[in-house]
Amino acid sequence: AAAEILDHQEILPNNKMNLSFLAGRHNDAADLAFIAMDNSRHDESLYEQAAPILLANSRSAGGMTTYRNFASYKEIDNEISTTGHQLGGLKLDLSLHQKSRSNVNTAQLASTPDESGITVALQQIGSRDISTLKLLLSQALNTQGGVSFNHQHQIGPRLQLATHLAYNQAASENAAMRLIGRNNQIALESSYRLDRLTQWSLRGEFNEYHTIDEQALGNGTRLSTTLSHELSGTHPALRVRMTGAWNRFNEAGTVLSGKTASLVPSGQPNTSAYFMPLDVSEIATYASIGDATDSKLPARNFEYSGEIGVFYNPLSGSGWRASGGLAGRVVGADRLQIFIRYDQAPNGQSRSSLEAGVGYRLHY
Repeated sequence: AAAEILDHQEILPNNKMNLSFLAGRHNDAADLAFIAMDNSRHDESLYEQAAPILLANSRSAGGMTTYRNFASYKEIDNEISTTGHQLGGLKLDLSLHQKSRSNVNTAQLASTPDESGITVALQQIGSRDISTLKLLLSQALNTQGGVSFNHQHQIGPRLQLATHLAYNQAASENAAMRLIGRNNQIALESSYRLDRLTQWSLRGEFNEYHTIDEQALGNGTRLSTTLSHELSGTHPALRVRMTGAWNRFNEAGTVLSGKTASLVPSGQPNTSAYFMPLDVSEIATYASIGDATDSKLPARNFEYSGEIGVFYNPLSGSGWRASGGLAGRVVGADRLQIFIRYDQAPNGQSRSSLEAGVGYRLHY
């Protein structure tokens, strides 16, 4: 019926955008959504209609610069990417990154090699399924390749299931693992929307960790659950969530050698325990307000976010975490954003981390 109206009647551009989407003409709908957002930057009601339609079939390009300050070193990560290019029935995403590391704490690490890499992702989107295949290649102390597959399936209006399989992907559990770690992973995740304002999520993982020169570090399991609720009666963007996590890791007891051992000061034992994630159970609660400034959508005219959380685990005791961000549009269908995050003890470590970044993405 929508196609019939489009083919035989003169209609207003905004109505044409919606009808094109209903008729399955997603390329035309995305083009009209881009024009609408570009011409009417301050129309919030139009944004509500146009932004999801644009995302359904848009292409985008942008970059992000992120600064990270760990206890053992500092890092600047520059990334450029392009997304949403049609390749038959698939969508192609491509990203390049370069990480520069400096200010190494020689009591913990002997050196911090720079890293560069490329990621190619192929995505298939169905009415209730999204499948993503990623190929990764990086160069630091040596060259590493990896592959990961993720499948999301929507069951009814409330339940979503996800499966993640990865071989030799970059590990990021702690600062040391970021330098030398790779892991193979099997993960299952489900989220269930109890009502319009409340959602419950559960995720289980099994990981096998190894170094960049293929020395086994050990394996571990992780179980985490999150309950989130929006207090819409108090503030339309106020949210609270409670998170619980339980990690259990088994060390391989490997004595490190070769390239990996050269990263540890000679006065320290070169064992796998130095790089393994810590065995820890943790409970945390968070309060947040504002928009999701890391969204893939073009920004509203002005978006803000803030979150603060407190946690407790037996290794680090109690502590706090906080994050904040701002985002806005510059020319129409785009997003300029800045953010900052602080964690007093990530993953149970007794070392704080600070992260800040600025990025820009244009949809076209």
